[in-house]
Amino acid sequence: MAQPKQTHGKRFSLPRFAVNNPHITIVVSLLMVALGVYSYITTPVRMVPIIPTPNIGVVTQFPGMSAEDMERYITRPLEKRIQIVGGINFLLGVSQEGYSKIVVYFDYDVDLPEKQREMRSLLDTISNELPRAGANTTRPRLIHVDRQNAPIIQFAVRREGVDRAALKELLNNVILTQFQKINGVLSAWTFGGPDRQIQIVVDRDKLAAYGLSILQLRKAIDRANFNRGGGALTGNGTRIEVRIPNEFREGDIRTRLPKLPVGNRGGRVVYLDDVAEVSDTNAQMYGDFFYNGEPAIWLGVQAEPERDNLAVADDAKQLAALLEQEYPGLKFDLAFDKTFYIG
Repeated sequence: MAQPKQTHGKRFSLPRFAVNNPHITIVVSLLMVALGVYSYITTPVRMVPIIPTPNIGVVTQFPGMSAEDMERYITRPLEKRIQIVGGINFLLGVSQEGYSKIVVYFDYDVDLPEKQREMRSLLDTISNELPRAGANTTRPRLIHVDRQNAPIIQFAVRREGVDRAALKELLNNVILTQFQKINGVLSAWTFGGPDRQIQIVVDRDKLAAYGLSILQLRKAIDRANFNRGGGALTGNGTRIEVRIPNEFREGDIRTRLPKLPVGNRGGRVVYLDDVAEVSDTNAQMYGDFFYNGEPAIWLGVQAEPERDNLAVADDAKQLAALLEQEYPGLKFDLAFDKTFYIG
């Protein structure tokens, strides 16, 4: 006896559906092409993909304290207290003279903004327990540590006929601002070369003879280097705001500062140059930058995470070329270009 023939429903076939519905196929294909073009235009060009890093740094500065004391009184106590935050993979602390940095590596599944709030609240409490030394009061601050935040382009800057101290002052006060205005630039900074510094070398014997302290000198200088309002003069229907300019300026700081009153002794005014020597010099250097064996100033440009690195690097190069034309003798040598590997 013959078995009845079994009937099965037709399986879904994508090619058959595409052939039988040409209009839908055309619309879907055009949408895919449009999305591809949009992604190609809007996706930033980077050397590596953006990978969030849940790392937070704690930086504390204490001028004058040795590296051993920074480790004992600052770094280790902070590391012990920070561990109570939770969700920490490991800590890495570095202590240098007058400087402490602790990098907290959290697990990847933590809520980083919430951990930042917890860390900030904890540091507000810990700050009152750390050592203090007069005006040099330690106060830890938080920074976001991202291993991908390296500069995409680096320049070696020189200027013929200009010493590096003056060149660095020009870079920090004028030129860095122009780089930071580039669309897509997160930050720009310099390294190397001497930094100008007004030094006040105090004679302890003279200070003791006049019955003064270092803190009194510091307060006197801080009070003097501040513009104040003198109130308002009114009369005959008019009002004139009085301003007392007192801030030290480039042209008069070397003449005004030594003659600054800092105290009184037996009815006689004590001036700063009675107890200290004021000099216009350079700060102590802890590192320097050389390019092809010659001293220069390093300038790095860091792009925002979501920006096209190629576009930011091209804009930085164009700005460097314009600055070379604007400032005679100024030279920007390309020390490193990260986009070379992705261009």
